Amino acid sequence: MKNGFTLVELLAVLVVLGVITLVSVPSIITTNKKSIENDYNEFKRTVENAAEIYIETHPDKKPSNQTQVSVSMLKHSGYLETGLVNPKNGEISENAYVLVSKTGNSYTYEYKE
Repeated sequence: MKNGFTLVELLAVLVVLGVITLVSVPSIITTNKKSIENDYNEFKRTVENAAEIYIETHPDKKPSNQTQVSVSMLKHSGYLETGLVNPKNGEISENAYVLVSKTGNSYTYEYKE
């Protein structure tokens, strides 16, 4: 009696591995995209929170309607870490800013690139 696998057994294993790959790869790709999107949303919240702290500590900068707070200014003033980068592209655009709008008695903060 010979030890080893038959051709049919090897093909069956390859088919099973192929099916597992076909099922798992799209799921992994989707999970990766969701992770990047979640990281980006957290990045935006961090920048918006830094702008909020900046506006609160500089009452003269509070807008009567709208104003822009540049991300580079937040970095240079120490409100943001210098190594903070956008997870989608690995950098922060030089034109990136936070739009600060006054609505009633409150302010809204929105990151823009």
